[in-house]
Amino acid sequence: MTALAPKRSQVAYQHNAGNRAFNWTTHCQRHFGEKLLEMHNVPDSWRNHFRGDAFSDARGHYFTPTPQQVRDKYHELAPILGFRPLPDVARLRRGVTTERDQHRAALQAELDHARTLKHPRVSARLARIEGPTEAWTVPQRIAPSFLFAARRAFPDATFLAPPSRAPTGDRRSVKLSELETALLRALSWLK
Repeated sequence: MTALAPKRSQVAYQHNAGNRAFNWTTHCQRHFGEKLLEMHNVPDSWRNHFRGDAFSDARGHYFTPTPQQVRDKYHELAPILGFRPLPDVARLRRGVTTERDQHRAALQAELDHARTLKHPRVSARLARIEGPTEAWTVPQRIAPSFLFAARRAFPDATFLAPPSRAPTGDRRSVKLSELETALLRALSWLK
């Protein structure tokens, strides 16, 4: 009798047994996402669309949502994940919160945090967003929300946000007053 060779995933698990971060695969991420949506009572049909599954029954012929419909529904049904422990994360109320509200909440949280700082400069990984007439320097963690606000306020304008090639530890600083001004401006764009 011949012994079967171990699966590739089993070999990786045995090789990295001392470091659990290496054992988290994309397969694990898929199961985590599925479990998260199931725990938040997302309907099965939408969970399938979020996963990208094809329906093998009659539903696939009658309703094929557009990518924008899937995106809107995802923002409505899926929980917001952040750096806080999961029980403390804000949950979207069905049919009430939009993508704009999520970006506004991220910008407002950053502004609230900035106002608690006592130092006149903010140290962070920064992103520079260049518009047609002016440019802003904001922390990289809120650059997507800032860019969303700018594109919403000026739909015909072109904005450049060059990707950061800085290593993780590279931090720069920006004046607190400049950051507050940029955040207040972005929040005004989302009203």
